[in-house]
Amino acid sequence: MRICISLLFLVILACIVPASALLPSPVANFTVDSSTGYALNPIHFTDTSTGKPDSWYWSFGDGESSTLQNPEHSYTSLSGGVYTVSLKVTNAAGSNTSALKNIYMADYTQVPTTIAAQQITAPTRAVSNQISPTPGVQKPVTTPKTASLPFSLAILAIMFGALVACLRR
Repeated sequence: MRICISLLFLVILACIVPASALLPSPVANFTVDSSTGYALNPIHFTDTSTGKPDSWYWSFGDGESSTLQNPEHSYTSLSGGVYTVSLKVTNAAGSNTSALKNIYMADYTQVPTTIAAQQITAPTRAVSNQISPTPGVQKPVTTPKTASLPFSLAILAIMFGALVACLRR
């Protein structure tokens, strides 16, 4: 009888207490794999919110949005810029919007000249069996050494002797 009364009390209590009182309100937060980049390269966003959110709304600062938990987004403006990203998370207890984070995108139209000026170097020269990774420094190329002929013949003789010994038995 006491068990039935206890179960009845728990059922009544569950009906009176709303689920939101048992579930904490979410606190929105996220990380970004890179806060700088070039247009058209995807950036990955990871939800690190607490409070067990069940829906997400990402605003990427360029008019685009997503409802995925961990989206990736590519900024399409070739002229670059600064984009402010926010995340709003929701569960039965409420909703919360994260602090804003800035994404800095470089001017894509300047990428080829930047690469040409900073990363392309003069070709290195090769000198008979030597490679020059940097001008003025020569490093000999190593080649695998082969076994000498007498050593190879000795191994062959031992193997032949072992074969003959096996066949005699």
